[in-house]
Amino acid sequence: KILYAQDSMRLKREVLSVQKDLNEDLKTVLEDKSAALQIPVYEKKAETCSEHNQYADEAATRLQLINNYNLLPDKNELQLFKLVYAYYNIGYFDEARKTAKFLQQKYPKGSLAPSIESLVKYMPQ
Repeated sequence: KILYAQDSMRLKREVLSVQKDLNEDLKTVLEDKSAALQIPVYEKKAETCSEHNQYADEAATRLQLINNYNLLPDKNELQLFKLVYAYYNIGYFDEARKTAKFLQQKYPKGSLAPSIESLVKYMPQ
């Protein structure tokens, strides 16, 4: 009886532990699903702002997208690059340089590295 009681308690603890882990994983999945649905909305909003020459709104949207969501490295690099261009189009050259420098440090061998170098090189002082 003693061995059975000990095994029963151990089993109950393990079941509770598994249930707790499952609930945490389900919560994470729901958060990821929500984020996955929001990312295309922010991207489309930023593109729409860019098409209509609303560069301040585009920069704010891209900054929100970069800061609030864990993007894949290639998407993050692209959003940072477009953020540099949004700052450039507004005339915030200091912010554009700062963002470009951050982009070069984070992705030194990225596919957009040559473009960002030439943009910074020819940016007005």
